[in-house]
Amino acid sequence: MLGLVGSAGMPILNAVGTSLIAVTAFGLTTAMNHAYSDLVNWPLALVFIAGGLVGGWVAPTLPAT
Repeated sequence: MLGLVGSAGMPILNAVGTSLIAVTAFGLTTAMNHAYSDLVNWPLALVFIAGGLVGGWVAPTLPAT
């Protein structure tokens, strides 16, 4: 991200957005490659996915302390 801001003169918000798109694209292609290669422990992955969904649903209801 610093390279985008420093060398390209990109505003910080655009650099953050561009970086997030790149990270998402690389993450999705890597995840798909692992899934197609049968390297994913699906029961464990489902536990993590379920935990993330429950945490994302419950966390906003908790008081900020």
